[in-house]
Amino acid sequence: MSTPYDESQVLAFIGDADKAYADAGQAWNSAGGVWVARMQFDAVTLGYPAARQKQLAALQTALGTTPTPPDPGPTPVPPGQFVQAPREWNGQMGGVHVESLPAIYWGPSDRTMVLSWLYDRYEPPHRADIRAAWKARHYTHVVLSWPDARAFDPSPVRFRNMVVELLNEGFFVCVMWASKDFDPPDVDGILANIEPAVQELIGLVPMCCIGWELSLWLSPTQVQQLIDAIAPRFASYGCRVYVHFQQGYGSFQQENMFFHHFWNMQQGKLTGLLHQRILGTTMEEYRGASGGIVDILERFAGHFGVVADSGFGHPYDMVCWEITCMNQFDGSVSESQGDAWGTWALRTPRSSGPAGVVGVVGTGNGRLTDTATRVVPVTTTQHVNWRATIGRLADARAQG
Repeated sequence: MSTPYDESQVLAFIGDADKAYADAGQAWNSAGGVWVARMQFDAVTLGYPAARQKQLAALQTALGTTPTPPDPGPTPVPPGQFVQAPREWNGQMGGVHVESLPAIYWGPSDRTMVLSWLYDRYEPPHRADIRAAWKARHYTHVVLSWPDARAFDPSPVRFRNMVVELLNEGFFVCVMWASKDFDPPDVDGILANIEPAVQELIGLVPMCCIGWELSLWLSPTQVQQLIDAIAPRFASYGCRVYVHFQQGYGSFQQENMFFHHFWNMQQGKLTGLLHQRILGTTMEEYRGASGGIVDILERFAGHFGVVADSGFGHPYDMVCWEITCMNQFDGSVSESQGDAWGTWALRTPRSSGPAGVVGVVGTGNGRLTDTATRVVPVTTTQHVNWRATIGRLADARAQG
């Protein structure tokens, strides 16, 4: 485990140490730097939260004061309290701005921008500010990422505490399981990496996704192997399971096969697709081009050979999940502009077919709202073509 240097964590520990000296009636001296160095050394293997707690307790003991008791974390959700997530997504994976936030390592250059999958890197007061901002915008769905969290702190118990913290606040948490940035392109290796967190969250988490941009770093066979290994374990108790592919992809089938071949294999496994818009497309192209919203809705409605039932009593769900996140990260799209894109996606005309009437089942990248339930209309004459910054985000999570 290699933990990168995080100046905000180091500065926070210095503040803790300074207070420990004051509580002991002693002045800060050069020996204090030893404790900072010890904490940073331990962080490489323990992660910052555990390293800070360990060395602060050791310092307090050395100073003759009572060590601060460990943070017990959030009260676990009682057994049997699983709440199934609604099919309708309502979240903002990257675009909400919170002025009180500090800069974090591998975070956005604009420290005020919240990337939900980095939620665990903030201290409790800042996480509370983030939750308040999401609630003020009536968002209910939050995406966390086990591989990103594991790179910061490998404790599956701490990750579970992040999930429980959000569940206790009324949010529906979707856990991303695999990432090309932190996992090998090997099914056994991926499954070994996720199993500790799976053991903590199975039966508890209401939503999960097999992985980030699976089509960019795995083969169709590997993707199906992961789906077959992961999805049944979660779907069995009512958890909704999704897949996420690269820009414009609605499926990831074997060579010489088609969209319906992929999805017809997912009955009883997947709830649906977390779709990613092709950057640089106009609103009309996003909606109407090949691989766009209408194209996928037509197929999920039961056309072109796609089965009419996902295996869960409804068609496969098309979530307009990642729409302008990259543009919002690079600053070319504001939060309100991104929300307008999300609302545009939600207002895509529904498609009818053997599966019935099928429409967009929510957005994971913002929407315009004035109440928890009413979406503010966006004029269909609006044309936007934001010039995308192609390339990876500094936190290695460019595409979601």
